[in-house]
Amino acid sequence: MKRRLKRGWSKLAGACAKLAGMAMQIPGGPTIYGGGAAQLFQLPGGGAGTSSSFGAAADARFNAASFVDSPRCRELRYRRSFHDCTQHDFKMFDFDGNVIQPGPSFQHAGRMVSNAPPAMFVPWPNRRPVAPVRLTKTIVKRYTNLVFGNGRFPSVKVAGDPKSQDFAEALAKAEKLHGVMRQGRTIGGSVGTVGWSWRYYEGKPRVEAHDGCNLHVHTWADRGLRIPSHVTECYLIEEWEVNPKTNRRELVPYWMRRDWTEDADVVFRMAKVTQEEPQWIVDEKQSVEHGDGFCHFVWTANIPGTKANDYDGDCDYADVEEQSVALDILNSIVVRGGIKNLDPTLTLKMKPSQFDRGIRKGSDNALLLGEGGAASYLESGASITAGLALIDAQRKHVLEAAECVIPDPDELTAAGMSSVAIAALYSPMISAADVLRQSYGDAIEQLLVQQIKSYRRRLSTRTTSKDEAGNEVETIEGEFETDEAGNDVLIEHTLDLPPRVIEEEEIGEDGKPTGAMTMRIEARELGESAESMLELEWPPYFAPSDADKQQKATSLTMANGGKPLVSHRTSVEQFTAGTSIDPVTEWQRLIEQQSAAARKESGMFPDAGMPVDPTEPVEVEADAAMPTEPVAQPEISLTPTSQAQMITVDEARASAKLPPHTDPKIGAMNFAAYVASLEKTQPAQPEQPDDIESVMLVNEMRSRAVPPLPPLPEPDGSMTVTEFKAARAARGTAAGQAVGTAEGQLQAEALVPSAPEPAPEPPGAPIPADPPVDAPEGQPGAPPGPAEPPGGEPPKPAGFGG
Repeated sequence: MKRRLKRGWSKLAGACAKLAGMAMQIPGGPTIYGGGAAQLFQLPGGGAGTSSSFGAAADARFNAASFVDSPRCRELRYRRSFHDCTQHDFKMFDFDGNVIQPGPSFQHAGRMVSNAPPAMFVPWPNRRPVAPVRLTKTIVKRYTNLVFGNGRFPSVKVAGDPKSQDFAEALAKAEKLHGVMRQGRTIGGSVGTVGWSWRYYEGKPRVEAHDGCNLHVHTWADRGLRIPSHVTECYLIEEWEVNPKTNRRELVPYWMRRDWTEDADVVFRMAKVTQEEPQWIVDEKQSVEHGDGFCHFVWTANIPGTKANDYDGDCDYADVEEQSVALDILNSIVVRGGIKNLDPTLTLKMKPSQFDRGIRKGSDNALLLGEGGAASYLESGASITAGLALIDAQRKHVLEAAECVIPDPDELTAAGMSSVAIAALYSPMISAADVLRQSYGDAIEQLLVQQIKSYRRRLSTRTTSKDEAGNEVETIEGEFETDEAGNDVLIEHTLDLPPRVIEEEEIGEDGKPTGAMTMRIEARELGESAESMLELEWPPYFAPSDADKQQKATSLTMANGGKPLVSHRTSVEQFTAGTSIDPVTEWQRLIEQQSAAARKESGMFPDAGMPVDPTEPVEVEADAAMPTEPVAQPEISLTPTSQAQMITVDEARASAKLPPHTDPKIGAMNFAAYVASLEKTQPAQPEQPDDIESVMLVNEMRSRAVPPLPPLPEPDGSMTVTEFKAARAARGTAAGQAVGTAEGQLQAEALVPSAPEPAPEPPGAPIPADPPVDAPEGQPGAPPGPAEPPGGEPPKPAGFGG
């Protein structure tokens, strides 16, 4: 068999060897001949770059210093400062008006440029607040928790392809996508824009979140859908280094840069910050050429804006930055006033000459005020109360503008713990969170689709066909590399994903599950479905409480005719989901307990009145009140207790999970009477009522049966068990007498039909004379003799049908 090889994407080493000797013409610059992996070239307008296996390593239009100082970056950094709590770091006065150095709080803590009081009044907005509220950071945290909090991360679904769905779920788990999305959501909520990059590193998937402040898009593949084709990340970092002149450790700033194109992910080496544009050198070890034809980068706008050319989104607290600053100042004023009010100013109404000796305060000192003198403290409690009310009002305004709900715990308790009530309370925030789910859900889908598409492209395929001569030819599509002997070697790509664990229940020799579980491990396989079939399924914002679940289960059970909604094992798994109990182990224990109980029950002696051998036929004496056909023996064993007195044969069979009796008459019989009819020698002795039966109602007893029985209608349900037994016995006696009377009358009417009623005589007809008394019986005119009912039974009451 011949082999035909089709080369796929090339590795970085092959690309470097291929492009190392190529000449590159840089617009406006000299032609560089690649004698090595990285050659210097001059960029138009200044700055240095390198040529490498990736081509021109720097965009001529990109300038690091101008990018960092651009209006867009300044605006995004201003937004982020409210989340980082650094929006007041540039101020040069503390809240008392003293001059301090700008910068983070820890740099000027306890340090002042001058101890002298300020020569002029410093406006409140120019002072650094002493008690900022940090409400904007709280808003971002609340939205992040509502979108990607515990139990709110979406699940991946691929319709009709369980293999692809399982592969995508394993991919998201291996790259810890949930944690990365929480981090990126926090960045997007504070800045308005976040980027996501991914790569396969040593066979493992990786996803990173990038701050929108540091991102610059050179070109777009689709601007409307925000799909970039070339993205640059550039920012400054500081590294500790030893200054050779002073021999001291100092922080030295460096440039960091990374590019994503449709063919490669390019990483540059750190470049020291100087007065000139940095020299960008490609890090060949960290860079990779993938050749997928799309950028391994996803752009996400937190809340898409309304401007046509604005590809940045809005942050969570958009347009409330000024109110947040005012709230910080207001709270600082109230806190400052409250601190001073705790040490109020003493006012004295006395002559100045009396102050020569000074004033001493305290409980062990006395003030000699003299005649007409007075002393008091200056306190401003009313102003503090007004300030607190104003703070609360401003806080509500900021939260309403951001559509963020931070309920009072008392209000949440008053609304109830129902998930419906909580969702109604959070309805403004849920509306905004729906937009965030759309934005970040699209990002998750794009990341997974790109990774699956790239992995599928690298899978080798083998197909067999015949050439013109009829010979079989095997075609191998994939990636190849050339070994030292010059042969093409197929490269098999593998992805390090957690294996799939399959749990199966063991089946015993009798064909029934034993309760034990076996586990086997299988490797993840990618299905045949297209990547476009992948979609997300979001869970509800608030999980139903136990009361909600119980109410829903009760309603559905009643609508389902009392049938169970879920299997026994599912109920065990649902219960153990919120605990530390292993559902598999607990299910196995439950099966073992049920098996032991069944074995114990089968070995017990039968109850009184029940046959010793269930296979022996049961002889029942004929009785007028019982059916004449043979009665099948019961499959269940219950003594005539108080519970058996209130249930029928079919209800008792249902409690043992048996179908209804084949004879409807027997199924409708009282179970205690049915058991008593099976006794051979003597009837069962009536059971004496227990003390509990004299106080427990019938419906209470029926509700405690296993399974629970439906309640009886009134007035039977409200009777005590003792009263119900007596009433049932009385009704049974009366019914038996009525049945006997009705059957006797029916038989009498069948033997001696009743005389027809005489026809009405016409008016004026003569009245016939009475027959002679001595007329013999049977002669004309003699009265008929009385008919004797057979068996001496009374006649049947009128209206009782046979």
